[in-house]
Amino acid sequence: MSDSPEDKEAWKLTLFSKWYIEYLYESVHEHHDAEEKIYFPWMITKTAIPEKEFGKSHEELMSAMAEIKQCCAEIIKKGGKGCSAQVATLKEKVPKFDVDMRAHLKEEEETVPALLRENFTHEEEGQIVEQILQAGGLGLAKKFLPAVLLAAQEWTTDAFYADFVGSIPPPIKHLVDKYFLPDFENVVMIMRDAPTLASEPKLKRVPCCGIPFCFPCLI
Repeated sequence: MSDSPEDKEAWKLTLFSKWYIEYLYESVHEHHDAEEKIYFPWMITKTAIPEKEFGKSHEELMSAMAEIKQCCAEIIKKGGKGCSAQVATLKEKVPKFDVDMRAHLKEEEETVPALLRENFTHEEEGQIVEQILQAGGLGLAKKFLPAVLLAAQEWTTDAFYADFVGSIPPPIKHLVDKYFLPDFENVVMIMRDAPTLASEPKLKRVPCCGIPFCFPCLI
């Protein structure tokens, strides 16, 4: 995208900004809260982890995300028009955030899985994953689980992926397969990729069933 987008490209900025605020920001925020309040406290019942290092990293990442969120909110408020300053800010901050987030995830992936294998069973981890899902509710599962599953499918072993999917409660797994994942691929990913698209997409949510006023379809 150019540094000074034309008004006819306003949809690219607004879709991307809505994706960032409604999906990426909320998902990462909830993920970090779950780690700090549920997952890491559970882990330290049996093993030591570098809490201070991770904690500081979380704080810095969320601060950077808040700055990007403010920029996206300004874009939405302006309807994506006359947003050259905001585009410049995003081009400055997003690449740095991407590098920092990847480094943070690499740090955790090099430490946490080994500690899990050495100190916990798959069943124990499955229980804590279910607790996190229950704490976040269907709203979080809808936004967060599809991205996690697609990433795990691409980067983890078949055995790890099968174990992870098996730890998801059957009712949630049904919603993921029939609604959450198709909706993510047909709507959320398109919003994310809007700046790279040639024409404005027509987004259509994927219903999970044919029942009017179905609660999961409304969240």
